[in-house]
Amino acid sequence: MDYSAIILTGGKSTRFGKDKTLLRVNGELIVQSIINKCKPLFSEIILVSNHSNKFGIEGVTEISDIFAGQGPLGGIHAGLKEAKNPVCFVTACDMPYFYPPLVSYLLEESKESDVVVPRESNGHLQPLFAVYNKRVQRQAEELLKENRSSILCLYDMANVKYIEEQCWKGITGGKDDVFYNINYAEDYERIRQIPIELESAVDLLVKNVSAITETVKAPILQACGNVAAEDIVASMNNPPFHRSPLDGYALRHQDSKGASREHPVRLTVSREVFAGSRPESGAELPAGHAARIMTGGVIPDGCDCVIRQEDTDEGAKAVQIYSELREHQNFCFCGEDIREGQKLLRRGDTLQYVHLGVLSSVGVSQIEIIRPAKAAVMCTGDELVSSGTALAPGKIYDSNLYMLAGRLTELGIETICYPPATDDVSSIAARIEKMAEEADVVITTGGVSVGKKDFLHEVFTLLNVDKLFWRVGLKPGTPVLCGMYRNKPLVCLSGNPFAATTTFELLVRPVLAKLTGRDSLMYSCQKARLVGDFNKTSDTRRFIRARLVGGEVFLNPGSHSSGVLFSMLSCNALIDIPAGSPPLKSGMTVDVVSL
Repeated sequence: MDYSAIILTGGKSTRFGKDKTLLRVNGELIVQSIINKCKPLFSEIILVSNHSNKFGIEGVTEISDIFAGQGPLGGIHAGLKEAKNPVCFVTACDMPYFYPPLVSYLLEESKESDVVVPRESNGHLQPLFAVYNKRVQRQAEELLKENRSSILCLYDMANVKYIEEQCWKGITGGKDDVFYNINYAEDYERIRQIPIELESAVDLLVKNVSAITETVKAPILQACGNVAAEDIVASMNNPPFHRSPLDGYALRHQDSKGASREHPVRLTVSREVFAGSRPESGAELPAGHAARIMTGGVIPDGCDCVIRQEDTDEGAKAVQIYSELREHQNFCFCGEDIREGQKLLRRGDTLQYVHLGVLSSVGVSQIEIIRPAKAAVMCTGDELVSSGTALAPGKIYDSNLYMLAGRLTELGIETICYPPATDDVSSIAARIEKMAEEADVVITTGGVSVGKKDFLHEVFTLLNVDKLFWRVGLKPGTPVLCGMYRNKPLVCLSGNPFAATTTFELLVRPVLAKLTGRDSLMYSCQKARLVGDFNKTSDTRRFIRARLVGGEVFLNPGSHSSGVLFSMLSCNALIDIPAGSPPLKSGMTVDVVSL
């Protein structure tokens, strides 16, 4: 069954002092975050505001109140009247802790009721996190015409199902902030720490990144994997002459008429042609003659076929041929592979190894390409030392640098590696300044959480970085800190190895795809059948390491802890578990990110 979502965006709060709908959290309008959470659940999303076309958000219907100034009931009425589906979920734009599993439960309970609404233990109702059947729109209209704008008046006229606190808290895992909304300035300060949704984080990063347009000339041997910055048209035919595809004898096909092993045809061998030898100018081979020819040799004028030497007696002065040939049998035409003027490469094509062969076959030795992207990588933490040095007590080797640099190299990105940085704000800031001068994207690990030595927040302030977001709604790797510094993305990942790897794959790869113009750098998503059980509940969205084989996905053996790296071996996929999911059972269909 399809459902509609109605989001009330009146926004004028006397207590807050400004239009709440225009507030931003993690770089996006607060209403956009609610829309993003609604999209997977609803076939239709309606925004009801104090005037239409206030936001201009694609894929969303915007309408105005019909009964202006009569509060939320007026918005509910307008949304129900507009909705195409009989069952609608109503919420407000300023409820940032929107919990999709609870919404799904309310929708499931709406089959025989006009209204399904959560109720707290003190009797307080949540009418702006509730499900309404379209049939109550008529009753709402009667009330509004009488200037009776209390939603409770509507409840007195409708068949209402109340979802008690014990029930809805069981669904939310005991969370008591799911109905929290913004009334005061301090409420807004609190919600600024809410993790951004992964998809919104990716959109925000990619939107702020510009594709590299600078071009360079590169020898074709160094161009593989890069993006062409020009069209290439063939300046010659390939092959540049009629040539033989095999070792044998070139002749006129008429001269082979009737030839067989029982009745061979005898021809005079008057010429010998090797690959690379210059053809005899103007010397057409006479009738009744043949030319001994090697693979790649120029077929003499007058000849229109080649017989393989196995079908002859391989004579030197004269040759007996044992089969009859057709015109142009075993004959490679001039331009058979590539014609002069043919387009070989288009601007924007990613150069693969076959391109190199095609281009070199017509004499192209260098090509204009989009300048390759550069990434600078640095890991922070007093505990880190580089491989190859002595390991003092309390220290660990820096594995993140090698892992991320190796992955960047696999993806065809030039990488600049920096040694570990100590937990010092000024020295980290100085390093990042230099990294931004040398690279198109700066990646760090560590120092992004809330510990006493998580200094990247102070570094952002010191460098005046334009912060895009801090914390993403996923596990592992929640405390990702991202911003723009000197018009370049600065992506600061968790120091835990698996967390760093996961957030690199999910956040950095889309940035690299945008920078380079190479869509192949994006990961892909698909459905697969799970083999094996995952016995943990997932209160938040979780990614776990796995191996994808055909249409089946297997859990990687070993620990799934964010600090464990070894169990990443043989991992080629991540299972994407939605927030609020129970343990996964073998045989279930799951969402998979293919790496």
